Amino acid sequence: MNKEFISFLKEFTFILIFSIALAFVFIVFFLGGNLDPTFYLQSHHINTGYSYEDDNIVTIKGVYCYEMQGSSMNPTLFEDNIVCLKKYNGEKLKQGNIIQYNTSEGDNIHRIVAIEPDKIVVKGDNNKVEEVIDYNSVKGVLVLTLYE
Repeated sequence: MNKEFISFLKEFTFILIFSIALAFVFIVFFLGGNLDPTFYLQSHHINTGYSYEDDNIVTIKGVYCYEMQGSSMNPTLFEDNIVCLKKYNGEKLKQGNIIQYNTSEGDNIHRIVAIEPDKIVVKGDNNKVEEVIDYNSVKGVLVLTLYE
């Protein structure tokens, strides 16, 4: 290899290592080591498309996010994962979609195991029993999960 290329590699490596070290110092000393994005997001920081609502952490243009509760969807989703769902507006659902739906006990998040013209069969990945729900009870479809 020629000397110019070796010199370039040395400079590049130094800059890369220096940048990583600087990022580490910033995280530890200025952020206190806390990388949780919800720690820094305050309602007054952003005023376009973001809002705190009930138990939701943040709502972004038709997508709402909150902490997962329970173990019925283990090992796909775990308690305290952040789940983000798109509001359901009657679009076509598919077998395998993970949805949020209303029940008499509250909201559940489970996977669609079968779709029929007038009903949906759902089941938690960690459950043995299937549930039959109607389309009117569907609130949202999972689009993103943030794992701890």
